[in-house]
Amino acid sequence: MANTLGPGFLEKLYENALLHEIRKSGMNAASQHPIQVHYDGILIGS
Repeated sequence: MANTLGPGFLEKLYENALLHEIRKSGMNAASQHPIQVHYDGILIGS
């Protein structure tokens, strides 16, 4: 796939192409989902 698109694009474009190829092959895939990250008992990001 990366060879098809070539270099120089943003990561999100390659991610979208990979998701398309996975789904096209009949598998289920989802894009990045936000998660909550806790450190030392506090929420530091999501």
